[in-house]
Amino acid sequence: MASKGGNFRRGVDTVLEMRPWLLFALGALGCGAAPPVARAPAPVFAAPVAPEAPSARAMLPALGRSAPPNRCLPNGLPVAAKLPPERAGATCRDHSAAERRLRSEIAKRFQRSVAGKLEVSFGCDPLVGQVTGLAIETGYGHGGSLQVWRVTRGRDASSFDVLGVAADGWIKHADETSVATTLLVARAAIRADELERALSTVRPALTAVVREIEPPPLPNALHGVSMFTSSGNFHQRVWLGDDLEDELEASYTGYPNSATQRLYLGLEIAREALEPLFENFEFRRESADADLRAWFSEYLVRAWPRLQQSSAWWVRERLVVLAGKAGDASVVPMIVSELERGLSEVAAAPPERSRNLAQRYLEEPLAALKGVTGWDPRLSSGGSVLWFTDAAREAVRECKRGAAG
Repeated sequence: MASKGGNFRRGVDTVLEMRPWLLFALGALGCGAAPPVARAPAPVFAAPVAPEAPSARAMLPALGRSAPPNRCLPNGLPVAAKLPPERAGATCRDHSAAERRLRSEIAKRFQRSVAGKLEVSFGCDPLVGQVTGLAIETGYGHGGSLQVWRVTRGRDASSFDVLGVAADGWIKHADETSVATTLLVARAAIRADELERALSTVRPALTAVVREIEPPPLPNALHGVSMFTSSGNFHQRVWLGDDLEDELEASYTGYPNSATQRLYLGLEIAREALEPLFENFEFRRESADADLRAWFSEYLVRAWPRLQQSSAWWVRERLVVLAGKAGDASVVPMIVSELERGLSEVAAAPPERSRNLAQRYLEEPLAALKGVTGWDPRLSSGGSVLWFTDAAREAVRECKRGAAG
């Protein structure tokens, strides 16, 4: 007979064996058994991934399209030269004796517009040192003339060296086959005592100040004014410098008329005093050498800012023509500015005139650019000849593009 203890143990074992089925049955019957405890998933440990090695193509530098060489200026536009600051002389040279004579001469030439009083006074001549240089510009709008002169003290103190260049003028002779590539040049010397004698008139004349004073009108009187004018546009400039770096100059570009005669009468007398020293010098054709190119290019760069008034249009045109024969890279910005000015004139003109104006304003600057750079903007890459406006636009774009690369 089995003991009670043994029966109890067998009963417990039976219940334990039946527990999964019992729990399932109780859950199915809706008994309030506790839900199974949710366990967090086991963490996933990701092994670090090494970055992908770049491909050989990715390691190559990006290839960009390099700019083509500049046909106008391989090294780009030149840096504009800094002009020396203007400085006044510390004292004034005394020209009392000459001033009395010049006062009378100017009064005699002055064409009065009213029956008033004429005052002629003189400013300061700051050159108290030894005169070392002289520059002259002279020309007339009709006829195409323009001359630029440089006078410098020579190695021998008894003389001055003279160098002059001249424009060819509007009319070119058919037999002058070298006109496009050669320059009219004069080389000579002036005795120092002859120049000093002329300067005794020139220096005070350059400082002349003329003023016409109109009297007050009489009661109930008619007011009359006399005037004159002329179409003879002219350009004159005289500059002097000394060994102390002081300067004296006067210039005028425009038309003779009653309103502006006070500005150019003294200058006109100064030019006339110098004229006999230069009138027998002969111009000959020559190709500009390196020294002439260096001088003329520097001269043009310095002169250009003071020649921007409308009356100086023909002076700029002729200087550009000279630049094509005696200029270096530093004059290209001046040529480009004339091309831009010409394009503006053509664009503003009526269609029936634009074709003639294109040749009138653009042909010579384009030729000058070719003379300086060796590049002909009128020839396309295919060898065809471009019209003046197309060539000018291409020239402006290329010259302003700067250095290649």
